[in-house]
Amino acid sequence: MNFLSEIEAIITAILSGAQYGFKIRFPHAVLMTFLFRRDLSLEKKIRTIITLTLNHSYSLAKFAGVYKIVLLALKCTSLASHQRRKLNNFNYNEAPTTAPGYPQNKYHSFVAGAIGGYIVWGKEYSPLNYQIVLYLASRVLVGCVKGGLRPQYYTPTLNDAATSNLSLSGKPNVINREFDDAASGELSSLSKQIIRFVDQNGYPLSATLVWALVMALFENSPDVLHPSLRLSMEEIYRPPMGVLSLLRRRLN
Repeated sequence: MNFLSEIEAIITAILSGAQYGFKIRFPHAVLMTFLFRRDLSLEKKIRTIITLTLNHSYSLAKFAGVYKIVLLALKCTSLASHQRRKLNNFNYNEAPTTAPGYPQNKYHSFVAGAIGGYIVWGKEYSPLNYQIVLYLASRVLVGCVKGGLRPQYYTPTLNDAATSNLSLSGKPNVINREFDDAASGELSSLSKQIIRFVDQNGYPLSATLVWALVMALFENSPDVLHPSLRLSMEEIYRPPMGVLSLLRRRLN
């Protein structure tokens, strides 16, 4: 693993996120401010435009940086684990290292997206963050359907009869019913705690899950995402050339 190239991938993603945020937000902020904020003076309109643009650019750059840093940490952990297994087993085939800035394993993108989604988009609520989370939620839903995700139906087996309310003969299982009645109080109390937790943390949980799913889809099945979203994410997370490489080319 080339550590310098990994750092370059992080810096490039941060700069690409900031650049894309400015490019996409500035014209939108100008249009919306001058059309719908006629009550503001020209100076306040300019300040509003600058604030909206900088906030959007900062959020995208921050998420890109956090995402790439977590991917690097997970890659180092995974490669260290592979190295330990190789020392203990000479016949162990070491997994090939992925390109700089890419996840080493499929689930790494989900974990990194969840951490970045919570830190950047879920920790603090704002109308802009909420708008972006809702937009991505619709894209994730369509992408999951296109990806062929289907609910898994459970088929009971004979071994499950002992833990069900029916015995093998089809008669009610009295022992298990008494156990269920005794545990119902604990389950209802746990359900209330879960409902209260989700009610108090609904937005952070939603932002975390949405960003985890969209990054997992982008890294593993980009073809199921909407073309406009896929191109936007490629511009941030798959720039054609790193910062250091670009500087070296210009110096030469």
